[in-house]
Amino acid sequence: MQDNDGRLTINIPLGLTPLGLPPVEVPAPVQYIDFGDVWKYDDSGDELTIGGVFAQPAFDDSEWLSGPGFLGRGESGLPAPGLQTDTLQRGNSTNGLITYYFRKEFEFSGDPVGAQLYIDQIVDDGVRYYLNGQVIGNVRLPGGNIDSNTPGTKLPVEDEIEPDALIADVSGSIINGTNVLAAEVHNESTGSSDVVFGVRVDIAANEEAGEGIDLDDAIHPWITQPLPAGNWTLQTEVKLEKAQFGEFYAGLLVEADQGGTPFRYGVGYKDGSHVAAIRVNPSGNSETMLEGPEINSSNLVVRLQRSGDNLVFSFRDGASYTPFHTVSLPAGTTFSIGGVFASTEMTMSLEASFDYAMLVEQSTDFTAWMVDNGFTDENAEYGTTGMSNLMAYALGRDLSDVVEPTIGVDGDSVSFTHRQRIPVSNLDYSVESSTDLIDWQPAGDLAPSGAATENPDGTWTVNLLSNLTPVEQPTIYYRLVVKLPQ
Repeated sequence: MQDNDGRLTINIPLGLTPLGLPPVEVPAPVQYIDFGDVWKYDDSGDELTIGGVFAQPAFDDSEWLSGPGFLGRGESGLPAPGLQTDTLQRGNSTNGLITYYFRKEFEFSGDPVGAQLYIDQIVDDGVRYYLNGQVIGNVRLPGGNIDSNTPGTKLPVEDEIEPDALIADVSGSIINGTNVLAAEVHNESTGSSDVVFGVRVDIAANEEAGEGIDLDDAIHPWITQPLPAGNWTLQTEVKLEKAQFGEFYAGLLVEADQGGTPFRYGVGYKDGSHVAAIRVNPSGNSETMLEGPEINSSNLVVRLQRSGDNLVFSFRDGASYTPFHTVSLPAGTTFSIGGVFASTEMTMSLEASFDYAMLVEQSTDFTAWMVDNGFTDENAEYGTTGMSNLMAYALGRDLSDVVEPTIGVDGDSVSFTHRQRIPVSNLDYSVESSTDLIDWQPAGDLAPSGAATENPDGTWTVNLLSNLTPVEQPTIYYRLVVKLPQ
């Protein structure tokens, strides 16, 4: 690791430095649930998807109906034991019914660490599974936020068992004692004539608890800083310093405590071609939760944001940040540390640089600031400053009178400096340039110069360096643009 021109460079020589740890050895799986077992179910059409409310162990399902599997309607060619509960309501244009909810309890007495859950299923059409309120996987449903109106992708072949439709490391969600497996089945449309749900669940786990796993035994480089309580945003720019091929990650990584169980979550480059949301489970197993869009650049700006009980994974697409994955956090989740990291998932070398990691504590967002000050129009003038309320908030005008961007000379280049308020997570800052004060374009000639520095009033000073030299040049104007994300 080294500091070059205000950027932290991680250089991994030829070798293997995986994000996770060697997998825990477990015996052959044992069956816990079969296709003909009895489930509680709800076909009322109520909105129970948002926040996974129905999947929480304490959820009251005493008024729900129950029946043995397979459960559904409109299917006659299912394998044994067949459609035993065939009374589920059909969706139509009047009731708008797409999503059906299911819950079942089972007992577990093995070692949670390293436990692997396997699901064979017949589900028409898409399904999201939960274990004790935590999402463990989707089949034919999009990742991230969904609701009861989200349709599933049509089942390609009906009446056939899908073996190992879902395999999940449940180290952090399974417990000794009573567990709740829940599922929400999303039909392809409200007019679908059939719906089916039936699963067989096997779990592979050691009978007795071992010595436990210490995620700190991972050998990849990770430069951390403490994370505050409450909401926060962590962001960095990753640059691949040379053409990179192979299996690797580089970006941001944070550690969470979920009910006394450690998890690590990350966002960044995956194999140099895509942005990805990743997780390290308590067993030490690492996984890509969601592979996001392809990135056709050696530079990538990524962000992790804690917002209440959600962890949001984003990357910068042009001038704004694009969330592409969200994890619902169990109540009581805390975060301890986070920062930039790199890992190689095969024997290879890797060199990546970072503009360090900017931590943004979200003590007050713009909406709350407007309410607290009794303002209703973001474009109205803030006092007699000549600034709009939005710009005054963005630059911290209520915190300091010295908020004007400056243009100066840094070595042999022209520099541009501006302030950003804490938090910046709910605002987009950009710089534009013009030669006539009429046509403005993104100032692509400006690049970050060193790490942003924190001011005594709680704002950040950002330094940008141009490719212009301080000699006679055609006139170029710069302006700072602040927008609310769309």
